[in-house]
Amino acid sequence: MQPVKTPVEPGMIQRAIAGIRYAFTGNAPEWFGPGEPLQPVAQESAQGRQFDFPVAVNTVYTPRKTEAITFGMMRALADSYDLMRVIIETRKDQICKFKWSIKTKEGNYDGLPGDKKQDAKALQPAIEQVTRFLRYPDQEHDWQTWLRMLIEEMLVIDAATIMPRRTLNGGLYSLELIDGATINRVLDATGRTPMAPDPAYQQILKGMPAVNYTSDELLYCPRNPRTNRIYGYSPVEQVIMTVNIALRRQAHQMYFYSEGTIPDMIVGMPPEWNPDQIAQYQQYWDTLLTGNMSARRGARFVPGGLNITETKDEVLKDEYDEWLARLVCFAFSVEPTPFIKQQNRATAETARSQSLSEGLVPIQQWVAGIINRVIEKYMGISGVEFAWNEDDIVDPLVRAQVYQIYAGAKIMHPDEIRETLGMEPLTKEQYDQLNPQPVVTAQPGGSQKPGNNDTAKKPDEKLKKNSIAPIDRDRKEIINLQERIKVIIQEALSKQRAIVLAMIVPELGKAADGGTPKKVLRDIEKMNMDELQAIREEMETLLSIVAVSGGGEALKQISVLDDDVRELMSVRATDWARGHAAEMVGMKMMDGELVPNPDTKWNIEDSTREMVRETVTKAIDDGWSNQRLAKEIQDGDAFSDARAMMIARTETAMADVAGTMEGYRASGLVTGKKWLTAQDDKVSAQCMACEDAGEIGIDETFPGGNDAPPNHPNCRCAILPVLN
Repeated sequence: MQPVKTPVEPGMIQRAIAGIRYAFTGNAPEWFGPGEPLQPVAQESAQGRQFDFPVAVNTVYTPRKTEAITFGMMRALADSYDLMRVIIETRKDQICKFKWSIKTKEGNYDGLPGDKKQDAKALQPAIEQVTRFLRYPDQEHDWQTWLRMLIEEMLVIDAATIMPRRTLNGGLYSLELIDGATINRVLDATGRTPMAPDPAYQQILKGMPAVNYTSDELLYCPRNPRTNRIYGYSPVEQVIMTVNIALRRQAHQMYFYSEGTIPDMIVGMPPEWNPDQIAQYQQYWDTLLTGNMSARRGARFVPGGLNITETKDEVLKDEYDEWLARLVCFAFSVEPTPFIKQQNRATAETARSQSLSEGLVPIQQWVAGIINRVIEKYMGISGVEFAWNEDDIVDPLVRAQVYQIYAGAKIMHPDEIRETLGMEPLTKEQYDQLNPQPVVTAQPGGSQKPGNNDTAKKPDEKLKKNSIAPIDRDRKEIINLQERIKVIIQEALSKQRAIVLAMIVPELGKAADGGTPKKVLRDIEKMNMDELQAIREEMETLLSIVAVSGGGEALKQISVLDDDVRELMSVRATDWARGHAAEMVGMKMMDGELVPNPDTKWNIEDSTREMVRETVTKAIDDGWSNQRLAKEIQDGDAFSDARAMMIARTETAMADVAGTMEGYRASGLVTGKKWLTAQDDKVSAQCMACEDAGEIGIDETFPGGNDAPPNHPNCRCAILPVLN
């Protein structure tokens, strides 16, 4: 006899769970309480998903098939509505009239008059190379024509697509525009663009997937993406309903001229007419007013008494048409002045100025971002950037007044203004004539002698050891250089992350199937760090610029402008940068050659390897899946943008202070130094101890072993000189 299975009552299970929870937590369930949340059904596999995309969306290969508005609809509306087409062409004209140039990135002035950064001349060949390339970006159309096509794709469908075509030796040959309406986005499991070498885009031709592209092979550049949509949101799509209404009004106005001038109406006929007579007269009337345009305009005599009736509707445009025009213009940030009733001049000028500033600048920034991405990623040039020239001020007097204000408020350096005007930087003699000041000269080693200037004198009393202000470590040039270093480190960490994922995740999978987890950890020690090694030369150049800038600020701080002293400082600061850049990647200079350095404090290779090791160890101990390990490495701190920013901030601070110390030593006027903290509750105990040490010799070390800040990452401390 089969046993009878009695199902457990669900309520009994719930009561048992509640009792166990009460036994462990001591918290009784609330009466009519909120209840326990339902357990997630896809905790790990769906974690970090960008949005709730349709199931199997990658199998739907028609672009925008999942959207209510298709690419074809937007193109048709942009071409059919006259007002919208005029606005689009006007916006293209406005953006194409601006001139542009390729220049060295921000931060090329070190504060000394007429003295540009050392890398400016070295980057001149790169500037010329990029400028020549952008004159004909696709090797067929000039810049203006190519840009008009790019802006068209952005304004109409927001799917601007560029294919960087390579030469046989891997160089960039052209930037070829592709119809964005043929590009179907591919999503990964998180709803984002897959990383190379996985396909990221498919080109749909003749209704079939024709070509796969990776994210490295195609630049897909929507200007207005959204987290809950696969495709961008163009200005045309934003006013889709308004344009539909406007098209119907436009058709109605066209019918006024093409179908007849008689307005819609019902005309009563004599009561004695039967239906056949009415139908015959309707046919006669339709025949009379069809075909012959000139005949429609004349007067017609009909039975019914001598009554004169106007048949033409005088109003073909009203306030609603102006409202539609305003909405469309607002979507494109174009002033509606030509399409509405006459305004006073002041109002029209204000509207035009507002439309130019609010509409053109975002588009300019979008274009500049694309070109700068091409310059860095596809041309391999990191020291220059694309920039729009400021020529919105036409009146020379107004322009001169603006530059005078900028120079007086120290917003622009005189050399920056001269460069904008196409002039050479000020020479040292010119600057001295404009800014006469007492000079103290010094020989390396400490001996002082008066300069050629009769006003030369010893340092002023205000330069005594406790009254000198610390050097500003957040100068604009330093912040700009810090940003450049951050970008370099970000790219290196991103590439290194791909190497780590390709090496470690499969190996850990083998370990999970019976392999040895220790082998994975041993592989980490031998992990290829070529991507981090590759940044050494760029870091050497940028750190040299920062260090020389810090040395220049130090010499100005103690009123030393002697050329010999400055040259000595520059040589020493550059040597320091060369050695420190090698230290960052675990190397050192010995007899002019790079050799491994096992004793490095600021080695980003070692710290990266240690962070990866900790993640993998935790994955082995906790039994993570390969997918979770890959995600932890992808999103972890080891390769994050925050870490790149921390490294960039610390390295620029270190180079700035190192240059400052070389300036102090080269001057011969500084015999000691003092540590200065930020003097708040965030100061570390080690930095506080350094400040408490007071004055020490120029070549002595503070508690902890450092001769100057920083003591640790993100250290905010400064150094002050003690004069002899």
